[in-house]
Formats: sequence, C-alpha cells, structure tokens
Amino acid sequence: MLAMDVDNLHHLESAAPSSCKAKVQLQLSFSNDATRSVRSPYFGDARQGFEKVLDPVEDAYRCLLEKLQRELFITKTGQ
Repeated sequence: MLAMDVDNLHHLESAAPSSCKAKVQLQLSFSNDATRSVRSPYFGDARQGFEKVLDPVEDAYRCLLEKLQRELFITKTGQ
C-alpha cells in the first residue's frame, strides 16, 4: 500500500490489524525525486500545483513498475 505523505503513512500503519502482512510505504520512496511526501496541489496556482505534483507521482510509478518488472524477470528466469 502506498501513502501520499507521512501523516497518511502513520495513519495506515496504526489502522492496520496486527495480522496484516501488507507493507505500507511512501509513494515517493520509489521516485528519483528526493521529496518524501506528495505536496498538496492546492497551495498557490492550482494549475501549476497539479503539474508539480503529477511529475514526481508519475516518476514514482514509473520507477515502481520498472522495479516490479525486474523482480518478475528474476523470479521467472532465476537470474
């Protein structure tokens, strides 16, 4: 499960039952961007705010997809 910011991360971790095996991580932990949390797009100019938020989010999912593809390849090929 991916959280948008640290507050969401802590909330998800505290709400999870003790038997939960799912891992909760920050969404941007997969990004090449050093930012930890997705910024709110509502501060400042909304149009620019959403563009600034979208770039690191897209990067994070692109990096996550590449990571999963590598792991799947290693699992399938044993390499």
